[in-house]
Amino acid sequence: NKPLPEIFELQKMLEIGVAELAVDKATPNDFAAMEEALNKMRRAAVSKDYESWFDGDKEFHRAIADASRNSLIKEEVNSLIDKMNQKTWRGIKRYYLESQEEYLKQSFEEHWQFFQAIKKRDKQAVRQVMEKHFTRIEEVVFKD
Repeated sequence: NKPLPEIFELQKMLEIGVAELAVDKATPNDFAAMEEALNKMRRAAVSKDYESWFDGDKEFHRAIADASRNSLIKEEVNSLIDKMNQKTWRGIKRYYLESQEEYLKQSFEEHWQFFQAIKKRDKQAVRQVMEKHFTRIEEVVFKD
């Protein structure tokens, strides 16, 4: 198991770069896969099915990696997802999802904005939404 702050740092660096690449290369099928994953997350949020939320989140980030059209990036994203799936990190995320309803709403909204920015092929918006998302997580989870 790797230290959580290191995993989070890797996530920030990798996901922003991958998304910027997806802006250039994503196809309508990629957008459909992203939207399908987001719909799964939306349904999971309503029903408070946190396992489905995590599954949808993973599918969303895999769809963005697929849109990069780069097999090495896809491997790295899958490796990152495995690291993020470790018991401690998942437990922390689950705690915030379960205990703070606003956390779940904000997380979904940020994922939706992220998708919209990719779909509009707006790299600047992608970076802004992602940085806002990661800053919020940092303030909530890593403030201590």
